Amino acid sequence: MEEESVAIPWMKGDVLFIDNLAVLHGRKHFTPPRRVLAALCK
Repeated sequence: MEEESVAIPWMKGDVLFIDNLAVLHGRKHFTPPRRVLAALCK
C-alpha cells in the first residue's frame, strides 16, 4: 500500500477537500491528541 499512498505535510490552518466517491482514503498511526473537523455538502 505504500506505493499507492501520498504523504501530506500538514501545517496549521491547512484544509484538504476529498471527493469521497472518487478516492479510497485512510490514515497511518498518529500520536494523540487528535482534532477532527468535518463538514458534508452536496
